[in-house]
Formats: sequence, C-alpha cells, structure tokens
Amino acid sequence: KSFRNEISLAVKSLLGKNTLEELLQATIQVVQRAIKADNSELYLIDEEQNLLYVFERQSSQNNTQLFVRKYFSSKSGIPFHVVHSLSVVNYTRLTPEKCEYFSRETDVNAIGRPYVAVPVFAVGQKPIAVLTAYGKTGSNLFSPLDVSALQQIAVQVGVNLTNIFE
Repeated sequence: KSFRNEISLAVKSLLGKNTLEELLQATIQVVQRAIKADNSELYLIDEEQNLLYVFERQSSQNNTQLFVRKYFSSKSGIPFHVVHSLSVVNYTRLTPEKCEYFSRETDVNAIGRPYVAVPVFAVGQKPIAVLTAYGKTGSNLFSPLDVSALQQIAVQVGVNLTNIFE
C-alpha cells in the first residue's frame, strides 16, 4: 500500500470515536503505526487555567481502566510552544541544548530521540491540543511526509475533540 493510502485509512479509523477514551487510544495507535513512532502523546489545552494536560491511564481498585488528567504546571516545553506559536516542530535528536523551549516536565522522555509536534485545531480554527510523536523505528528523524501525515491525523483529531467537547 502507498503511504497516502495508509494515512487515509489511519484518519478514517478515527471517525466515530466519540469519547475521549476511545479517541486517545485510537490516536496514539494510529500515530505509532502511520509514522512508525515509538510513542505519541496528545496534550490538551485547559483554556481557563492556560495549562496543558494529558490523560494518563490508571487502574482502579476493581481493575477497570480510568483516564486521569495530569496537568503540567510549567508554561514552557515544546507542546506549550507549539500551542502559542501555532507552528510545527521537528527535531532530529531532541536535546535540551538544541531546544530553547525544552522543559523537563513535558519533554524529558524524548531526549536523544527524534521528536515532532503539531497543533490540533478545533473546527473553528482555535488551537485545542498538540499532537506529538517521538522515537522513530528504523530512523533518527521524522521526514516531511511523516510531518504531513501527523498534520492530517491532527485535523481529524480536532474534529473529534470539537464534537466531544461541544
């Protein structure tokens, strides 16, 4: 299959994900498969507090899976920069020295690995999240095609998030 077909199928697989739990799991799997990323993260924006958060999976006492918000206190880090600059970042090997926006709080897991982040927009063109990927199977960088694919996935994630939050 061509890369374009794979991305099209990846985006289609996100259609109809109407809960955050479904969307989070599907998005991370789609990103990892589509651009061969080792890890992916979706940072959401809490506009009232001007903070970013992720959902972390936790098990409850009766072993059901829960998603709990984990807030980031610093107003730095690559995801925070992407939200405010509305720009894409793509690092070959992420190091604190190479990245002026680096924050141990959000970016430490990606040190020494390729890292890419794109803004996610709500249907009304307002940024509502940041989609990141880091670590690349068989390569030390994300190609322009990978970045384009991540942006296409982010468009669908933005539609889903708009529907979930409305």
